[in-house]
Amino acid sequence: MVGLNVANAFSRYVLLRSIDGADEILVFAMAWTVFLGAALVTARGGHLTIGLLADSLPPRARTALAAVIALATAALAAFVTVQSVGFLDRLFAIGQRSMALGLPMWIPHASVTVGFALIAAIAAWRGIAALVRLGRGRPDPEAGA
Repeated sequence: MVGLNVANAFSRYVLLRSIDGADEILVFAMAWTVFLGAALVTARGGHLTIGLLADSLPPRARTALAAVIALATAALAAFVTVQSVGFLDRLFAIGQRSMALGLPMWIPHASVTVGFALIAAIAAWRGIAALVRLGRGRPDPEAGA
């Protein structure tokens, strides 16, 4: 993305002609980067949290809270995924394309679907793992679901 941006700036200001579709590619790539990055942050347990309540709980309760939060995240992400699939279906049906490249618009918009589907799967896995730890009587001291 950086290379394309530099090449486009060079072309625009030195050669006085921009690269056709470069801006669209950069915007679409940024969308994919953001949603795939959100899934990676979910996998690493790196989303912002306010640990005031959780830090004051005993390990078992902390693990239970982490499970509830992870499963709620999974449910909400699954809801967004389902809604996004409906939107993709409509985009696909009408055949909308981007202005510069003629790229089918369902492709860049699929970043939302893929990102939230990954978040739902990862959060569900983390929530179930926390419940399994609770069931085995081994709450995680860090309680990261």
